[in-house]
Amino acid sequence: MSEKSFKSFREESHKNFGVDGTGLNDKQIQLGALLRIADAAEKMALRHTELITQRDNFERWYKSEAAARRLLERRLAAAKGQLTKMKKALAVKGGVA
Repeated sequence: MSEKSFKSFREESHKNFGVDGTGLNDKQIQLGALLRIADAAEKMALRHTELITQRDNFERWYKSEAAARRLLERRLAAAKGQLTKMKKALAVKGGVA
């Protein structure tokens, strides 16, 4: 089989098939319905891929923000601890607490 005569089923299925005239037989109607179903399935697959990408992005953003929040919470806790330590040291020396 030569390369020039090779036709891909996938490529051929994307062509717009039809007949001149008004009467279609049952096989032609079934073929048209199958092609419409195939087109719809391809569109659903594209949307599914978009949703997966969005989910991955949101998950990455969430993890990044959660890590930043934990860092800020630890810094705030450390600052509060230093203030408490300074107040206790000042109270021991007879200062105002």
